[in-house]
This record gives sequence, C-alpha cells and structure tokens, in this order.
Amino acid sequence: MALIQHPKIASLLPVWAPFHGFSLLFDNPGHSLIVQPNGMQLLHNQPHKSVGLELFSELSDWLAQLGTAHLMNAYGFCPLPMQSYHVTVWDGLSEKQVPEVNSHFQPQVGQFLSKLPESLSTRHTFMEDVSTGQLLVKDYWEIRFRFSHLTFWSSKGLAAVLEPVDEHSRHLLEQLRSGRENLSADFSDRLQFHHEADHYVPHITLGYFLNPELAGRISPQVEIAHWGRQVAERCKDLTLTMTSIGLYAYTDMVSFFRIGAPG
Repeated sequence: MALIQHPKIASLLPVWAPFHGFSLLFDNPGHSLIVQPNGMQLLHNQPHKSVGLELFSELSDWLAQLGTAHLMNAYGFCPLPMQSYHVTVWDGLSEKQVPEVNSHFQPQVGQFLSKLPESLSTRHTFMEDVSTGQLLVKDYWEIRFRFSHLTFWSSKGLAAVLEPVDEHSRHLLEQLRSGRENLSADFSDRLQFHHEADHYVPHITLGYFLNPELAGRISPQVEIAHWGRQVAERCKDLTLTMTSIGLYAYTDMVSFFRIGAPG
C-alpha cells in the first residue's frame, strides 16, 4: 500500500502537491493578505498584527500542543499552517474536475486552471456567473461564527465546524446558502456538467491524512469527541467575524491568491 494516497500531499514534511483550482472564500479579518511581485495577493494570516484571528491562533496552538510529530506518526495527519486557514464559501472548479466538464469546454478550462493564479485576472466567458453572482455582488455580509465541533471527513481531513453566533448571522447564512445553490446551477448550465452545492457547512480545514488506513486509527467516539471538548473549552469565548467574500485561486493547499482588493 502506498503511504501517501491523498492527492493534495506530495511528501511527509509535509510538501503540498500541486493542485490548481479556484473558490470563493470569506476574506479573513485583519492583515491576511500579502501583495506579491506579480500583483496577486497571497493569503497569509498574521494574527500578531490583527484583531479577529484569535480563533485561528487557538486552533493552531491546540494542534501544536497535541504534537504534530505524534499526529503524523500515529495517524498520518499533516496539519495545514495557520497562515493559510480560511473558510470556503463555494467550491468552484479544480483540475480533477476537468474530465467532468462538457468536452467542448475542456481545453479552455484545462488551460485556464493550469495557468492559475494569473489566468483568473483576465476575462473568461465561463466565469461570468461567478463574477456577477449574488455571493460576490453583495459587498457586506458580517456573519459572526463560533466553534461548534470537530469533524472527521471521509478519512481525508480534520476540520473545525463553525456555527452562526446570533439570529442576524443565521439569517445571512441562509442567504448565502441560497446564493451558493443558484451559482452552482448557473455554473452547471454554462459548462454543461453537474456542479453540486452540498448543504453548506462552514468550517476551517486543519489538515489532511496521508491515507485512509492511518486515518482509520482515529475513533469519532473517542479521539474526535475528546479533542472536540478540548477545542470547545479553548475557544468558548472566541468569535470569527466575516464581512466580505473574494474570488481566490489556489495552486496547492497552502497557496491561495485573491483576485482584487477586499472591500
């Protein structure tokens, strides 16, 4: 059996495998973007310079307390760096989905994805629904989240699930879910493939597992439940406020580039 079976992991350091795509993400509060020489803005959370990223810091500190070497040796878990923590709003398209797109569009879409992030700054007809959809056109959201629980998804990743803090945030979250469904329907029609918007569960992915066998050593009823109680205690007074959404390209699981300036 190959030790590394996850397509997003290249080596045990970990080195993150090339993986191109684009998504809509909430813009993290504070100093979370660094301008690159090509003008792109790299997601790079800097909690020491920012107010509002305390939840990210606590999650990262908790993983460090568990011991990253222990998590790797015992479960094959590769933690993501806190600098790239984010909350996805809508999964756009990744290179692994190109074969699902109508054959007429495959060459265009494949070339577009291979040249990310630069290609996202030029106009493409099949991206018009994304650019003009409610999720990006609405310029102010202000959804306040708090930690809900840990989840262990399909033996592939570990994530901190978030929940809205108040009624205003719950109402906006329902608007967002509706916007996601509409965008996926429009995107599917344009590219003639099935882009499903699953029921939206806002979350922060903390890392990925090398393979299902090692991940299978974790019991949802034991480790996940115990760890969840630890995180809940650490994060009980913390909230994460998101006010805008941006279009981001990614080239691996730690390299996310925003197109355009927030706000």
